[in-house]
Amino acid sequence: TYKKLNGNYLEKVSSFIQIIKSKYFLNTNVFGNDLRIILLFIMLLFLVSIISSFAYPTDSDSMTYHLSLPKAFAEKGHIFATPLYKDWMSPFSVEMIHMYLLVLFDDFTPILFNCLVQIFFSFSLYILVVTRFSNFAGILSVLFFYSTPNMIILLSTGKPDGIFFGIIFLSFHFLLLWKEKNNLNYLYLSSIFVGASLALKYQAIYWFFTIYPIFIIIMLLNKNVKNFFILALYFGIIPIIISCPWYLKNFITTGDPVWPFGYSLFESSFWNAELDTKYKSWETGPGKSLLKYLFGFWNLTLRQAEWKWGLLIPFLPYNLILLPGLALTYKRFNKKQIEIIIFCLLAFFIFYSIWFIGWQQIRYLLPVMGLLNLISAAVLVHLYQSKNIRILLRMTFASILIFSLSYSIFYNSQFLKNALGLESKKDFLTNKISFYEDISFLNENLNDDAVVL
Repeated sequence: TYKKLNGNYLEKVSSFIQIIKSKYFLNTNVFGNDLRIILLFIMLLFLVSIISSFAYPTDSDSMTYHLSLPKAFAEKGHIFATPLYKDWMSPFSVEMIHMYLLVLFDDFTPILFNCLVQIFFSFSLYILVVTRFSNFAGILSVLFFYSTPNMIILLSTGKPDGIFFGIIFLSFHFLLLWKEKNNLNYLYLSSIFVGASLALKYQAIYWFFTIYPIFIIIMLLNKNVKNFFILALYFGIIPIIISCPWYLKNFITTGDPVWPFGYSLFESSFWNAELDTKYKSWETGPGKSLLKYLFGFWNLTLRQAEWKWGLLIPFLPYNLILLPGLALTYKRFNKKQIEIIIFCLLAFFIFYSIWFIGWQQIRYLLPVMGLLNLISAAVLVHLYQSKNIRILLRMTFASILIFSLSYSIFYNSQFLKNALGLESKKDFLTNKISFYEDISFLNENLNDDAVVL
């Protein structure tokens, strides 16, 4: 674009900047100050999480397998089967990085690594949105996603979920890019990222069965696509090849590639019928019925009483507030943007339907809530053009931003003393984990091959 512009150097630079502004910022005067405030808020949110990630890990899942198993593998010198706990044979790509970090550095290093990589992957959601809408919409999507309490908590744990979500966004981005550019390299990149997600968590199977039908629909709608069946085969096989080492390991060790969830089919080793029945009956959500399915989005956001023990970490109501605005603003979107919105809604409903028939763990729904954030952000950008609505939106989001930052500071304050070196590891873990002294006593008096992880 710069080369095609006429005029001297300064005139060309000025023109080039105006083109970039018109392409990504729409009406910059409307968004300017708000954009700076939002960026400052996002940086503060990330900064608090980065500081707290220097504390020693205390999150339950981190202690039971995300960090404890890599540490045990490193100490024993090999990867071994760990029976009778459902998550101990999950795909462990990120946990292998944890293992090397624990060998080379301190115990908090995997948490810091997870936090920084999750922040890096926030750009995957931004790229997905800014490529098709605007810079402001991209930044809003990141804000909506990372200000929700679940993501604030995940940023300072050993869970790989945030990395998993970023990889999902990239796989969707490159699938759409393949549709837009008709370049097969983007399709291969998409399938590679789908495979990477399958090598991170079992829950990526939800995403595989979401993105694959969308891929088929795109091929059916595109009359110029050649080698339909070959491409369909590639998009299914490439993810399997990338993720297969973990599933082959499970099959060789236990006879069940998705141990222990295939017990009824494979009669897996290191598991039993009692445990199989127990975990199949798990249900953390409001239950399964047509009415619960239809009102699931409402229940997730506002109706905490519908959830067992209450929905302790609800989704913020960004999407509930903004998605209805699609009915008012859809005429302002171009054909390409309408298609993206339809694909995002389709991805949500497929993924949500698969999630609904499971045990309804709220965290597993986060990636497609991120896709809904894309729509909400795009709607908000257009609603912002109206001065009266803009004032109302600013008031609404100011209250939510204050809540999110307060929540982040309050939640992470429990780690700050240890992270800043003001509290010893022993005192911190004793205060945070009620049974830490009991475990320490047991480990000091047990043989090396019989320790509590």
